[in-house]
Amino acid sequence: MKILTLIIKQVFFDAIISGKKKTETRELRPKSETKYIEYDQEGNFDAKEFDAIRLYVGYRKDRDTLLVEVKNVEFEDLVDENENPIELEENGVEYDAMNIVYQLGKVLEVNGVKQ
Repeated sequence: MKILTLIIKQVFFDAIISGKKKTETRELRPKSETKYIEYDQEGNFDAKEFDAIRLYVGYRKDRDTLLVEVKNVEFEDLVDENENPIELEENGVEYDAMNIVYQLGKVLEVNGVKQ
């Protein structure tokens, strides 16, 4: 099973367990995009495939954890009020603002206990 590991806040952790939060969204930035996407030889990109996401609340050693199924992945272009792509710059690299959105499925484990 391929698992993506992410850190979240307790409020979002609780919302996923209760079923109120059905997606997990991350901003794609030049510094961190390789965690989420891969490029082919022509420079086109696609989402890396993950079966599940392991979510940790904060950075403490005794933190809450959960494993949740990934049902689907989508990209979301960020646009301004005129529907034009938002362009950003990070360390001299210009890029279009974009999010990756994971559609969440079943909660598989909470704090190591299978559901």
